[in-house]
Amino acid sequence: MIELKKRLMNNPHHIESILEEYDFHNVKVGTREIRCSIDEEGNATSIRIKLNENLTSNDFARDIYGDLFSLIMKCKKVELKEIIRTVKKELGISYIDFNKNKKIFGGFYDNIRKRNNSRIELKPYEEDVLNEYINKYNTLFLKDGINLLTQKKFKLGICHSTSRIVVPWYSYEGSLIGIEGRYMGNHEKDEVPKWFPLIAFPKSQALFGYYNNYEYLQSTEDIYVGESSKFVMQLDSWGIHKGVALGGKAIHNEQIKQLSWLNPKRIILCFDEGLEEELIINQVNKAKVLLKFFNMEVGYVSDKENKILSKGSKNSPTDVGLDKFKELIENYVVWG
Repeated sequence: MIELKKRLMNNPHHIESILEEYDFHNVKVGTREIRCSIDEEGNATSIRIKLNENLTSNDFARDIYGDLFSLIMKCKKVELKEIIRTVKKELGISYIDFNKNKKIFGGFYDNIRKRNNSRIELKPYEEDVLNEYINKYNTLFLKDGINLLTQKKFKLGICHSTSRIVVPWYSYEGSLIGIEGRYMGNHEKDEVPKWFPLIAFPKSQALFGYYNNYEYLQSTEDIYVGESSKFVMQLDSWGIHKGVALGGKAIHNEQIKQLSWLNPKRIILCFDEGLEEELIINQVNKAKVLLKFFNMEVGYVSDKENKILSKGSKNSPTDVGLDKFKELIENYVVWG
């Protein structure tokens, strides 16, 4: 994403073409910014795209702010994936060749190749591998406070052969990269893992909810970073679309980098109850080092006396309900 923005920033005539492709009007390219209107009769200066590395964008008439991508998403109701395809086409960048293999849940887990820079390559899959699973909602997540609209938004489904809820993960560009499976029975009684990868993938290279919530995450005040996909979906069901998940108890360099692209003011780590504070502080310090050139604060939820998160519960900050979550964010965040 950052490379796309840099190329657009250095070649603003491409931005002009993209805006015209999405039916913006009165496009005027300056040395530091681009001005345009949402339609032919609109104020010719009501929309501004700054020619900086984030392509910071504002629609003053509709109180919309973010970057070029989120601006188009909100103004023209277009999915991020489509916008990225349009940008790549405009820049002459080839599309990803998607894997055609449809044998998803049967012994095909592929070897993951590491690049010289230790970044792990993500393997994209065609969206239609989900067709037999999506739009099959579950009461287990309903009881956990994840409503049907959220289940549909995140394309949850059910795999009857494994008795698991299908939870797809996407790259920041919108490619399907993996699937988690949440067991629907009593995992302790049945002696099976609660979560199991139905399509294995390196979670350290992605953030759950990043793509799904992109238009809300871009240049927001706060981003809430939890451990699991359930954290993000519980927030979404409350109308809070500012959550992402790590898929574990550690934040990795690639995840921090992707957070920096969103340009928030504050990042709040919301680990489950029971993780040692020393380990959390290490995560905060790691993030601060990698974000030292960005104007972002990093904090974490800390309920040392277990006034809200019961001791031994292993609860996520979203497991205790909306009111208590808000109390945790307002009164129990320690800034690094």
